[in-house]
Amino acid sequence: MGIRNVVSSAAGAYIGAVKWPLSKAARVFGRGQPGAKSGAELAVDRAEAKATAVAGSVTGDTELKGKARKKSAAADQREKAARLRKQAAQKTTNAEKTAAEREGKAIERRQTAAEREAEQRNQAEAKRQDTEEKADKAAERRKRDAAEAKAKVDELNTQNEQRERREVLAEKEKALGERKDALTSRDEAERLSAAAARAKEKRKD
Repeated sequence: MGIRNVVSSAAGAYIGAVKWPLSKAARVFGRGQPGAKSGAELAVDRAEAKATAVAGSVTGDTELKGKARKKSAAADQREKAARLRKQAAQKTTNAEKTAAEREGKAIERRQTAAEREAEQRNQAEAKRQDTEEKADKAAERRKRDAAEAKAKVDELNTQNEQRERREVLAEKEKALGERKDALTSRDEAERLSAAAARAKEKRKD
């Protein structure tokens, strides 16, 4: 086996020794999102890139150094992508939360408006009923007052008729009395005249 192969095998063993416990831990914690590497997996990638860089420096292997740079750059890109995904997820969560709050407020405003409208309708209906009741009471009061006024007028007319009848009867009685007195006076005059005539005849004898 050549020295280059020995060095390469030693570097591979070193990289594997560094990577193995971190990979196991990453599998235990799992992935953060489907299709995206978790923080533990990114740590594995960075550790692998660092171990590759160390191995490349120790061995002077330019190929390992190039792989280390590529792995480090890829880890940076994946970390940046994970950070952007996290920010996007946070923005989405915030937007959904804001939308939910706005929808909740809109529902609350609509409910408040509906309650206010229902209250206004109830007040208008109560006012209408109160107006109708007052109008009915006023009409009943007018009918009652008219009936009472008519009753008073009827009573007054009855009293006037009765008074007039009494006055007519009184006049009739007075006239009858005067007639009776006149008849009595006439009878008395005739009696006196007859007595005078008899007395005159008697004196002639």
